Amino acid sequence: MAVITCIEDLKRLYRARAPKMFYDYCEIRQLDRANLSGKC
Repeated sequence: MAVITCIEDLKRLYRARAPKMFYDYCEIRQLDRANLSGKC
């Protein structure tokens, strides 16, 4: 079991374990949400 000490460790595990299509979809949605909140 990997030691998790920061958010980057969690992202690395998530990317390794999640299917690529799901990972890409979630990352794009996260960027869209960040862009929308900056435009208001």
